[in-house]
Amino acid sequence: MAYLMQRKLIKLGGSTLVITLPKLWVDHMKLKAGDKVLVKVNSKLVISPITNEKDSGAISLQAQAPESTNQSINGGDPTHGN
Repeated sequence: MAYLMQRKLIKLGGSTLVITLPKLWVDHMKLKAGDKVLVKVNSKLVISPITNEKDSGAISLQAQAPESTNQSINGGDPTHGN
């Protein structure tokens, strides 16, 4: 299953931006509201369902920070390579 879909960033609260997950992918992964996913952040943003199957159904997004940005992205669970 490979699809290319455009998503819009949605402002939530004062400084948080969110995106929605494609329904086709959510249904395929048998996810529902309240389920947890893994988010890996480096030069790409990778969202994976938490399953026993290795690397199944991951969504990969690539983003580059503007050159003027001196902020590093750091957070999440260090056991997952973030």
